[in-house]
Amino acid sequence: MQLPSRVPTKLGPRVDFRPEEFRKFLYKAGLDLTWEQAQECPCRRRSDEITLDGSFAVPQASRTAEARLDCSMCKGKGYFYHSSQRVKAGVTSATENPERFRAYGEYATGMVSISLLPEHLPAWGDRFTMINSVLLYRETRVRAAGAITTLKLPVVTRSLDLVQGATDINVLHAHKANVDGTTDVGLSLIPGQDFEVTAAGEIDWALGDASGNAPAEGVRFAISYYAHPRFVVIDHPHAFRDTFTKRKNPDEVFAPLPIMCNARLDFLGQDNE
Repeated sequence: MQLPSRVPTKLGPRVDFRPEEFRKFLYKAGLDLTWEQAQECPCRRRSDEITLDGSFAVPQASRTAEARLDCSMCKGKGYFYHSSQRVKAGVTSATENPERFRAYGEYATGMVSISLLPEHLPAWGDRFTMINSVLLYRETRVRAAGAITTLKLPVVTRSLDLVQGATDINVLHAHKANVDGTTDVGLSLIPGQDFEVTAAGEIDWALGDASGNAPAEGVRFAISYYAHPRFVVIDHPHAFRDTFTKRKNPDEVFAPLPIMCNARLDFLGQDNE
């Protein structure tokens, strides 16, 4: 049975959303973000097929649902990022909520709402990095082999208007431990004396290695530094926004509208790749 709806006699005046005006607004007042699209990795682990009694059947490779740890694309995470590009977006409701005394150390959650143009349709797991904005990051790592240490995010240099004039700052503080895990006030690490920040935002220990002040391989060090905040899409409060507009044309025109997503601060996400 069909149930046709009744059409009102008079619809009254209509006010249509103007997508072009919103596009102009984003390009005038929006922020610059780097958008990386998430893709499920097709890699899978393989294992020998085993019969119900625990004995091996004819040797035969079978797939499991696990990603491969030796995969060059996803590194065992099951997803990788592709098609990095710069986009304009409206960023609102940015929050950061630090938490301490967790089993895995200091942690900070945070959310942000991102409004994008219709052609930039985000998916769950997509990653957005603020190009100009910065947050203060703190982390503790173990010094690996080699002179270069890659932190979770690239270190960013800011020019601050201080009493002595414009001053470039990137690392606010760094501190190392002894080999036995103890530390004291004399084990602070000084930027430009014990280490340098490379153009790629990594830590170069060449100066400290030469003077003997850099942390030894396998020793922990803590560092506070500026970095561009990175967010991962976790929610779509408006999965799609579409409408019909009718202005000069006699017929209605279908128009996709800007999309909004909620993203979480990637504080404990993948290390800098």
